[in-house]
Amino acid sequence: MVRESMRKALAWFMAIAVALTCTGVSLESAEAAYADEGGEVVSVTTAEEFAAMEADGNYRLDSDIAITSSYGNPFTGAFDGNGHTITVSTGGVFGTVDGGRVENLTVDGAFTSSSSANAGVCSTSNNASTFYRCVNKADISTTGRTGRAAGIVCNATGTANTTTITECANYGDISGSGTSCYSTGIAAYVAGTVTISKCYNTGDLTGASRTAGIVGQIGSGNSATDCYNVGALTGGTSGTGEILGWNNASAGAENCYWTGENAVQGGGSGVPVNCEKVADSAAMLEKLSSAGYVADSQNINGGYPILEWQKSAGSSEETVVDEGDQQVLDSIKSKYEAEYGALRPSYDKCSNINKMIEDKIAAYEIEGLSADKIKVEVKSSDDTDVIAEDGTINYIRADEWTMSGMYSKNVSCVFNIAYGTADFETSARTVTVGWDVEYFEGKMQEEADKLTEESIKGENADLANVESQLTLPRSMGTSAKKVWSEIEWTVSEPSVISPEQEEYTGIGTPLKGVVNRPEFDTEVTLTATFKANESILNTNVETVSDFSTITKTFTVTVKGTGIHEDTEDELRAILDKYYTDDMLQNFADKTTLDRDNCTGDIQLPRYTRIDDEDGNPVFENKEITVTSDNETVIRINGYRAFVDRFAIDEKTTVKLTVSFTRGDKTVSRDIAVTVIPVSDEELDAELAAMDKAKASYWDGINDGVYKSKNEITGNLKAFQEINIDAEGNVSFIYNYNDMTNRGIIPDGWFEDSWEMEAAGYNRFKSSADNVIAHENLVYTEPEKDTDVTITSWLTSERFGEYAPAHPENEKLQKLYKQEVSVTVKVLAPHTHQMVHHPASGATYTSAGNTEYWECTTCGKCYKDEAGTQLIDEKSTVVPKKVARPAAAGTVLKSGKSYYKVKSSSVKNPTVYFAKTSCKRYCTIPATIKVNHVTYKVTGISAKAFKGKKKFRTVIVKTKSLTKSSVKKCFSKSRVRTVKVKVGSSSLNKKYVKIYKKYFKKSNSGRKVTVRR
Repeated sequence: MVRESMRKALAWFMAIAVALTCTGVSLESAEAAYADEGGEVVSVTTAEEFAAMEADGNYRLDSDIAITSSYGNPFTGAFDGNGHTITVSTGGVFGTVDGGRVENLTVDGAFTSSSSANAGVCSTSNNASTFYRCVNKADISTTGRTGRAAGIVCNATGTANTTTITECANYGDISGSGTSCYSTGIAAYVAGTVTISKCYNTGDLTGASRTAGIVGQIGSGNSATDCYNVGALTGGTSGTGEILGWNNASAGAENCYWTGENAVQGGGSGVPVNCEKVADSAAMLEKLSSAGYVADSQNINGGYPILEWQKSAGSSEETVVDEGDQQVLDSIKSKYEAEYGALRPSYDKCSNINKMIEDKIAAYEIEGLSADKIKVEVKSSDDTDVIAEDGTINYIRADEWTMSGMYSKNVSCVFNIAYGTADFETSARTVTVGWDVEYFEGKMQEEADKLTEESIKGENADLANVESQLTLPRSMGTSAKKVWSEIEWTVSEPSVISPEQEEYTGIGTPLKGVVNRPEFDTEVTLTATFKANESILNTNVETVSDFSTITKTFTVTVKGTGIHEDTEDELRAILDKYYTDDMLQNFADKTTLDRDNCTGDIQLPRYTRIDDEDGNPVFENKEITVTSDNETVIRINGYRAFVDRFAIDEKTTVKLTVSFTRGDKTVSRDIAVTVIPVSDEELDAELAAMDKAKASYWDGINDGVYKSKNEITGNLKAFQEINIDAEGNVSFIYNYNDMTNRGIIPDGWFEDSWEMEAAGYNRFKSSADNVIAHENLVYTEPEKDTDVTITSWLTSERFGEYAPAHPENEKLQKLYKQEVSVTVKVLAPHTHQMVHHPASGATYTSAGNTEYWECTTCGKCYKDEAGTQLIDEKSTVVPKKVARPAAAGTVLKSGKSYYKVKSSSVKNPTVYFAKTSCKRYCTIPATIKVNHVTYKVTGISAKAFKGKKKFRTVIVKTKSLTKSSVKKCFSKSRVRTVKVKVGSSSLNKKYVKIYKKYFKKSNSGRKVTVRR
């Protein structure tokens, strides 16, 4: 790879070479002037340089290339395609982009993949990644059952994902043969806070699920705006839409159009805004012209609207620019574009983004930089409500909340940066804008005003007579994502009132103001300090310390105690204090149950393990009972409440009654739990997980030990559970204690233990128990190679147990005891018959190999003759030697002549003819070959024939000379004739005319005759 600054140095050198010669400055001194130049942007010109990029680097593509595999590391840097094309054949350009930036890139070619995530530009986008002005022309085909494919980005998911895809297009045809595949033009699946704007699709799309022109599935909180689709859609019944395949609540499309016969979206509850079918390209342009689309006057898109940046440059007007201004601006551009990441203005320091950038540039260490000549203007902003056209920053003043709770706005802006008479337009850059601090602090004050004696007194009549637990809110709401403040409590007498927090609870759950009543009445001061809620801050932009705090104090009198028998009130206080509603947990992961949205079985508190402040048990055995008023929906069994969500069609509230009996007194409290019915989307997702689990059955029992099902030489491994994450990644649990209770499990074949014992298996059945044992899959050496079939029944832990009670639910039945099997070949041991392959060295024309042994019986290769170290045959190959061009400036000899290296590019090395030892004539060839490298001859050095008094004739065989590359070449010489012999008679005739113009005295330094 070539540093950008060195490219500029070379161009500079070529431009002033003649002037340096005339003033007596040597070629070597001119090159030395740039020997120590550095640079931030790295040029990429080959597939090898692309693969070798650092993951966090800053790169620019300077030629079209073809790659055979995606970039391997999560890319966090910046990649400027510079208008060039990358041709792909086995996968997209990037596997993962994690907070990086890809722009000005075209992808071409075609590939077929069984992967679950495929895209022309990027398979997976994480965090605040940006894709700007990218075009996919590659045809993509997926064969995986649940494969996803898209032109630009396949998956951009996760609650913290803030990917932006702007001004991009897909022309490629995308198809999938799997039963649950996604085929989409721009992005397959987005979630978090992903923004897609000013994008279009013209490719034909074919799939079974979530087939859509722009986005296959769009999660809540995401958007697609100013987009269109004219590609043909061939999809299944699940989620085929012209713009969106599936549109979740609070997500959607705005100002989007299409020409096909499908609806704007295939499914989902999100509501599109200002989206409609149009008749033709003219109507499409009328709708989208205000969004930056222009007429396709050059017919590069079949007449349909194109984006402004896609127009070919047509202006020939030149602007007079001061050379000094341009030099300073070039330095500004180099430094500015070497930066990557969002611009992050601060509320208390910056009110205008233009001024912020001007101040940033003024701080650059650039020779001759004058701050008063810097002028920055917003060229475009994709959200003028936040970043106005004049650069004014409108910090966030909103009551609406994002899905993640964190509320900041990422605005994509293009700026025009001028320095005196010179200017340039930047690439799009994200500006992250945080809260209006004054507005935010006003909201904090409103919450502080709501904290009253009533808020904290709990079961006490007032704070002057406190006997039972207080409620100390950690926020003035129930969700950490929906409040402005977090409250911290301090207590003057911690031994009397102790704030206690339930384990694993957030600020939506109040602290317990546990009251330890002393012998006498005691006055205690409680202080509540309101500070900004960090959960709704983007800490890259602002921190809690940027906001003021608010304090409120309360005076509490805790009453002294006496000795007396328990009353019902005291029992109720004990019950309320120690058996709280928030102790109910989700059975699967033991997190706090959302009682308003119950979606699984419930773990009830193990009340005999509840201790008081002194570590003594609060309840004795059988003092607590829990009953349900609707056993059909919630059935109590010990400490587990089974929740049958298939028994209801709508939200259903069930009352759980907790009764506390001590002696002859019983007190009770009701806990309302609202159960949510199972949605088709949940079932579909679980069915997809089941399909994935079935497909991964072999991987589970193999656990990565054997390369092939046909090479089993030892034990297989019985797994406990299969887990599939949100990205479709599969993992296996082998230890029972590590189970999540939310995966896919191998179910039992028998309910009766006697039947199971008689059969010899229950979860893993072997067709040859004497070779691979039932259940534990332990290996026994066979006498001959044996095919063995392993069979299991797979069941969803979340839903499968309810299948027997609901035989009418077809989807549910597919999640219960689904048979899956795999046939493996168990190999009998054999004696190796080894053939020795000695090591041989590689040459420039052929590969070599390392020493290895090959078994003629099994066909495998080994590092040792004993056959104990198995190796891949490919690993024995020693690649051919690769010849590298000499460094620029190196002098090479070929025949009787000398040549100077001008470009050491691996792809196109070039030299200038420098001098010769020939007496009267010499030949300047088209190429020379030195040390296995072929160089193209592209010029003749100045004064190449100086001092050769008898030298008269130069024979030219190269077609690569230019007017500038032969300047002064005949100065100080006696050359009379140039004979052109570049090829055929007609070709020689053509180049005689060309070279007559080059070898004029005014250019080459001497009058000569040019002829064939």
